[in-house]
Amino acid sequence: MGVPARDRAKLERLCRYVARPAIASERLELLPDGRVRYRFKRAWQDGSVAVEFECVPFYERGQAPPGYENVGFCAAP
Repeated sequence: MGVPARDRAKLERLCRYVARPAIASERLELLPDGRVRYRFKRAWQDGSVAVEFECVPFYERGQAPPGYENVGFCAAP
């Protein structure tokens, strides 16, 4: 994709697009039991409105790179 050098509006739009987060943080919710729920923008065809994930620290899987021992990630059950 290209943007003409003097078209500031298109350049700003492109920058906003590439800088946006991969997921919408306002739709993330930490549940009391430690799981994470992500609400979809619209209901899926099967009626699903959210998905829930288990958060597991990297070090429990033996995958922590040096300096990142306390970083966690979420995985579908």
